[in-house]
Amino acid sequence: MIIKVIKMSTIMGFESAEWELGGINIFEGGNGAGKSTIIEVMKSIVGGGTDATLIRKGHKSGEAVLVFDDKTSLIRRHGKTPPVTVKGPDGVKKPSPQTVVNALIDAMSCNPMKFVNGTPEEILKLILDTIPIEVEPADFAAAAGMDEEWAKTRIAEHASPLETISVTRTKFLSSRSDQRKEAKSKRETVKQLRESLPTGTPEGKDVELAAAKARLAEIDPNKKHGEIKERLAKDEAAALLTCREEKDAAEAVYQRRLREIEKERDRAIEAAGDKANKEIASAKDAANREYGIHLKNTTAEREALSGTIATLESELKRFIAAEGTQATIKKLEGEAEKADRTAKGLEKQITALDELHTKVTSNLPIKGLSHANGIAYIDNVAVHRLNTEKRLALAMRIMTMRAEKRSKAKIIFCDGLECLDRPHREAFLEAAKKYVDKGYQFIMTRLMEEPTDLKLNVIE
Repeated sequence: MIIKVIKMSTIMGFESAEWELGGINIFEGGNGAGKSTIIEVMKSIVGGGTDATLIRKGHKSGEAVLVFDDKTSLIRRHGKTPPVTVKGPDGVKKPSPQTVVNALIDAMSCNPMKFVNGTPEEILKLILDTIPIEVEPADFAAAAGMDEEWAKTRIAEHASPLETISVTRTKFLSSRSDQRKEAKSKRETVKQLRESLPTGTPEGKDVELAAAKARLAEIDPNKKHGEIKERLAKDEAAALLTCREEKDAAEAVYQRRLREIEKERDRAIEAAGDKANKEIASAKDAANREYGIHLKNTTAEREALSGTIATLESELKRFIAAEGTQATIKKLEGEAEKADRTAKGLEKQITALDELHTKVTSNLPIKGLSHANGIAYIDNVAVHRLNTEKRLALAMRIMTMRAEKRSKAKIIFCDGLECLDRPHREAFLEAAKKYVDKGYQFIMTRLMEEPTDLKLNVIE
């Protein structure tokens, strides 16, 4: 079904106008010539209710009529009721005008120029509206390793299942990378911990340590000094005792011979004192010499034993600490293995998602089509990055597919032909001619640089 005639009366700038359409129809004109009016009127015909802003100034009502190739007429009245009327070839009103309206609604909802100047999101929406992409939740759940309810929830979150697969794959890739990093980090920690462990075994170290401490105590200079002091005290006591005994003996002689030997007594007492002092001094000298020799002879051994004890104590502490380190190593190795298993599981799921993606896209009518993150791709190249020629070819394919599948009207509205340079515009029109031969109709608008009046250029 295509449009053969467009009629307007008391609509905006038109008192009365009528255009006969062909296969390719281009409404051309400068700013204010009425191109926008054509589009607005077409939209008003398929829209609901009436739009008083379209009525020509000074009039109470306006009317727009589309006559189709099967002689069916679609009449939209603004300011009158009923607003929409459909008449058959015989001029009799049809009871269900919405059927004809619906055919035009879908045709007008797509503009192929969106593939040239639209955003990536607009391009993707046009494609997805035309090519429904479906994935069974059970297939997606199996690929992702999840349950079917999870799959249904994820699919419902995105514009299409391909977006769901792409988002899920990205998450799995990130998770796999995290798991691999975690496994690597834990193994590096295990390596460092192993290098810190003491070599050999702790057997006999405690016995060796006890013997060293005993020997150090044995040669302790303080202990030796105490022994010498004790012996010196005994020698002093013995010398003083001998002195007292001799003094008592001298005193006895003195008593007997008090007068006769007074001088002799004094000399004997003095001699006894001198003798005792000499013996004490001699004993002190001997004790000091003995202590000095002991101190000299044992200093090196004591220092060596102190170092040995410190080393043995450190080694024993390391062996004790090593038990905890071994437990930590075992735990980290287990966690690293778990992270590896998780990463391998994610790798299988990523592969399964890739296979599902390939399965879904291989059945699409446009080969190489995919999308992710709100962007459509053809053979992994973003559609909005394709050259103009390829984008126009894709636009034509999408528009005709849409008309074939979703509308009885093989009509393609193209608003904004001026966005194409001359070579691409001519190429687009040549491509359109091929579709005209297949029963399609193109209604286009083009803004002219010169301030010209509105005119209809019918190519075919």
